[in-house]
Amino acid sequence: MEIGELTPDGVYVGKSASTGMDLFAAAADAPSPMNRAEALAYAKQLAKIHPGAHVPTPAELDANLFANRDAGALRGTFNASGELNTCYLSSGLSDDFAQVQWFDDGFRGHNGTGIRVKVRIVWPAP
Repeated sequence: MEIGELTPDGVYVGKSASTGMDLFAAAADAPSPMNRAEALAYAKQLAKIHPGAHVPTPAELDANLFANRDAGALRGTFNASGELNTCYLSSGLSDDFAQVQWFDDGFRGHNGTGIRVKVRIVWPAP
């Protein structure tokens, strides 16, 4: 399977940088920007269809999504304009902050957990 290949299980994004297991991603962002609580609830909903669906770890966001953002079916599906609402949420969280990454230059930072940003859910191979 090639990175960026669209399959019935989702878009293949390689071996998870966190677990080493094959990892798939949604073909598009969540319907709207989400805060931490909303993103976790959205992942839980998708887990009914894709067991193990989750907000990507910081390593998965960087190595599996950001690094492969122009591969195959992923090309052109990430917002990389550089504005605040175009950064993507990871599961690297504390009580007050959420780790995010911009998809224009790869910059990683922290936002308050209530700030809404883009979300792309991932899940392990079935």
